Amino acid sequence: MAFADILLQNLDVIWSLTVITLTFILAKAINYVLKKYAVKLTARTKTDLDDMLIKAMRRPILLGFVLYGFYYALTTTSYILPHAETVNMAFLFIEVFFTAYVIAKLIVTFIDWYAKEVAVKTESKLDDHFLPPLKKVVYIIALLVSTIFLMDRLGVEITTLIATLGIGGLAVALALQDTLSNFFAGSYTTLERSIRVNDFIQLETGETGYVTEIGWRTTKIRKLDNNIVIIPNNKLAQSKIINFDLQDGRMSVGLACGVSYSSDLEKVEKIALEEAEKIMEQHSKVDPKKYPPVVRYSEFGDSNIKFNIWFNVSQAADQFRVKHELIKALKKRFDKEGIVIEYPIVRVYEARANAKKR
Repeated sequence: MAFADILLQNLDVIWSLTVITLTFILAKAINYVLKKYAVKLTARTKTDLDDMLIKAMRRPILLGFVLYGFYYALTTTSYILPHAETVNMAFLFIEVFFTAYVIAKLIVTFIDWYAKEVAVKTESKLDDHFLPPLKKVVYIIALLVSTIFLMDRLGVEITTLIATLGIGGLAVALALQDTLSNFFAGSYTTLERSIRVNDFIQLETGETGYVTEIGWRTTKIRKLDNNIVIIPNNKLAQSKIINFDLQDGRMSVGLACGVSYSSDLEKVEKIALEEAEKIMEQHSKVDPKKYPPVVRYSEFGDSNIKFNIWFNVSQAADQFRVKHELIKALKKRFDKEGIVIEYPIVRVYEARANAKKR
């Protein structure tokens, strides 16, 4: 058989191979244009959205051209014509899932742009909390919608399927009740802004620390000893929390002390106020003239007359440093002035008979 006859008998195959080859060449050309010229054009705009869209859609566009080239080449080949229905159905599946993926990719790209350009500029952390799981939800919805569409094309009863999915979704929701509870508790906390990242809080158990992260399942708190406390969001939402930074952060702190009964209480009060003012100026970051310290005697103790020194600090965590410095300053000043802080004393009296029995 002559070579010309072979070419004529396989002309459609040659044409199909030519189409596939041209498709690859066209895809390469489009990729070159997008990479060299489109990126340069979008770089001149003020927003990064177009740059991100070009970058995200470059590969899907190329893949779309290649898939269309393959489909056209197969449907024009005589060897495939007897199986045309199968080929059409297979490419329908590919087309539906590919389209769903492209749409989801566009939406996720917009979410990424929003997180990069808008969310970082807002004071609210709600968008930061919702955006990462939202991207996963977009892909899941795209997969479900495309699957339902294809099942409808295959003649599957959609109403029954949706009812089944609803029952299945209810079962999943019950199984994930704890996880969903934590997610919505964290979302509510972020939305209400009762607790924010970097806030200094005290838990119901008495532990204190800085909030480092409010996640979709747990909240992390860094204690002053640098250890991390991890609390499920639903437990945190149901607890009593003291947030020291919810307003301006300033708080009043008391330091208990006591002096001997022989002390001049007027002098003690004067000295305590002087030392408290000095320490406030150095360590509390609060103006002692605007928020002066206060001394209040509280009770007659077993060994000392007890009193409290009340002072202000700008942040709750500063109280420990101020107390530390104030105790040292008071001890030094009291020693200098001859003011005694008594040790606990127990006096024992022995009763003796007035006269000896004879």
